[in-house]
Amino acid sequence: METKPANNMSAHRDNLRAPRHWPLWAALGAARLMTGLPLSGRRFVGRALGRALYYLGRTRRRVAATNLRLCFPEWGEARRARLVKKSFALYGAGVLEGMATWWGGDRALGRVEYTGLAHLRRAMAGGRGVILLGCHFNTLEVGGRLLGRAVAGGIDAMHRRHENPVFNHVMERGRRASTHGALFDRADKGDILRMLRGLKKGRAVWYAPDQDYGRGLSVFVPFMGVPAATITTTSRWAKMTGAAVVPFFIDRIDGGFRVRVSPPLEGFPTGDTEADATRINRVIEREVMRAPENYIWAHRRFRSRPPGQPSVY
Repeated sequence: METKPANNMSAHRDNLRAPRHWPLWAALGAARLMTGLPLSGRRFVGRALGRALYYLGRTRRRVAATNLRLCFPEWGEARRARLVKKSFALYGAGVLEGMATWWGGDRALGRVEYTGLAHLRRAMAGGRGVILLGCHFNTLEVGGRLLGRAVAGGIDAMHRRHENPVFNHVMERGRRASTHGALFDRADKGDILRMLRGLKKGRAVWYAPDQDYGRGLSVFVPFMGVPAATITTTSRWAKMTGAAVVPFFIDRIDGGFRVRVSPPLEGFPTGDTEADATRINRVIEREVMRAPENYIWAHRRFRSRPPGQPSVY
């Protein structure tokens, strides 16, 4: 008789409890305790942590400096250096702000304002799906909570699994609770199919296409004036499902946050993948120019290069 394997969930829990993970559990416990702080206190502590990351993360600091040199060549070196420091500080604030929504729910958000929410509701009228076009600003985690509570039935979200199993476990539980919807791994083909079925049934899906995912599903079009491997899935998914593409952005305000929802992209997709990818980049560029300190510059956005061009990092 074949012996059945041990329960996978139990084995997974035992693995997460291994001693090598205890320091991370302790750090996550400290972050959870900070949920009890007022938003201003969390922002203060988060900025301090971000400044510490600036000094400890030499590689990421260098990546951010390279990105800013490419995107803002007209700026002086001192101005770019100040922006690198500020972006790290605000990234730290964003980490604590976002993690607090996993455990503290709506009370962790403070004062919330919405502008343009009618655009999203009109786009979803009649059961049409919506691709919520986000990007990697340091407020992205809070954005899931804010939109999840504004849409009946919550929203779904595309994300990337974290390599650390403990952090991934906590993050996925928190994001599901925060968005009130499903969570899809962008690297899992089954999850992609489930996400597409959801769009066809009228679900709203949070999606941020502004990272370098390699050449396979990308085209090289300008981002901030630099050729960047830009994924084409936004237009392909919109064509396959009939979903509207609705950009949204999150601002910090005194004592809370503001959600800005833009009208759906008209005439999108066009059938021209390069033109569509360029248009997506331009939407994101406008927001970057509006508040460059809020963009996460430490990502290797220009890792893939057009044929014959050397690495910029």
